[in-house]
Amino acid sequence: YKYNNNGELIGEGLRSYFNKSTAQRTKYKGYKGNDLPWDGTFEAFEKNNPNGVEIGINDTVVKQYDEFHSYCQNNGIKVIMVFTPIYSPALKYMRDSNRIMTLFNSYAAKYDVPLLNYLDDPICREKKYFYNSQHMNIHGAELFSAKLANDLKPIVQNFAQAADTTRRQ
Repeated sequence: YKYNNNGELIGEGLRSYFNKSTAQRTKYKGYKGNDLPWDGTFEAFEKNNPNGVEIGINDTVVKQYDEFHSYCQNNGIKVIMVFTPIYSPALKYMRDSNRIMTLFNSYAAKYDVPLLNYLDDPICREKKYFYNSQHMNIHGAELFSAKLANDLKPIVQNFAQAADTTRRQ
């Protein structure tokens, strides 16, 4: 949905997934872990924003997000919302994080979709899993990916069971 107006990027993503990419072949199905050390940008952000910042909620994006969920619901597309880990000290600098989470919780309830929130996961408290406050390094990404796959398994099984039940009726 995010790339709906960028056919070239969509095509490259599909080619990459099927190992037919024309781009540099350093990714596996679109993934390339970054084995990078902590870059220090968070410390600079802290220094420049001692009172934090408001991320903000863009009304146009909210409308598009609502349209996305409506589209998926109307077309039988299952959605799972995921908040991936970020380095937990960064959260205290996001003054409107509660407002943003409230919005996403409301979408999860409105459209009856699972919301997996990893913002309080133990990974978030370990700088060694990040190369900056918002992005995991290869070690964090692989640890989180295994955890996410494990958490997705019962949700996907429930989706499949519900689909089987619907087909039988």
